[in-house]
Amino acid sequence: MKVHLINAGKYFSVILIQFANIFKHKIRSDLTLYIFVAISLISTFYAFAWDLYMDWGLLRSKEAGKFALRPKILLPSWFYYYSIATNLVLRFTWILPLFASQMPSWITSTQVLVGILCLAEGYRRAQWAIIRLENEQINNF
Repeated sequence: MKVHLINAGKYFSVILIQFANIFKHKIRSDLTLYIFVAISLISTFYAFAWDLYMDWGLLRSKEAGKFALRPKILLPSWFYYYSIATNLVLRFTWILPLFASQMPSWITSTQVLVGILCLAEGYRRAQWAIIRLENEQINNF
């Protein structure tokens, strides 16, 4: 039951993001932008923490050389630290469209920004899958 409640929290944050996004586009004011950013920040940090602890099984070891990792790892420890940092940075790519007015027009008028965001998300998900599969391998065998 506990896992279902935690998982429901993850879906709830996705629903909040969608409502905030709709609200932001329908009523354009500073308040709606602040609400959208606040909900998006909460959701981003929640999803990041979920990735680390639940999906990747990290933040469980206190051994030297494996700080914030897990007791058994199959990949070099630097890869996990790199993945943690890039996962956090790439989870914040939703911020880029908020600054579209400060970007050059050739980026916003074409699909360059969308292409960059899609490539970044594809890279983040591929990296996530590698560590997730490795975690499942360790836990199941």
